[in-house]
Amino acid sequence: ELRSYKDDKIRFSVDTPATILLLKTSNSSPIFFNALDKSVELSITHPFKTKAILSPGAWTEVTRDGSHNVTAPSLLSVLPATNP
Repeated sequence: ELRSYKDDKIRFSVDTPATILLLKTSNSSPIFFNALDKSVELSITHPFKTKAILSPGAWTEVTRDGSHNVTAPSLLSVLPATNP
């Protein structure tokens, strides 16, 4: 569980310790999964400032203009291509 996270691309915190999955690709806004059984308030401070409510057991895309639930991303579509 975490309360905050930061690296050179994103910085965020949540209002309660939570298990959060973060998916960030070069061509999309960050997508978060809240693994708790209750909602969590997310505050992003970099690369833009916004707040969002992450629903339990749901994937949420967060943009500078707001947030919305999305279908679970396909793992194969986000993995980088590798040469055997």
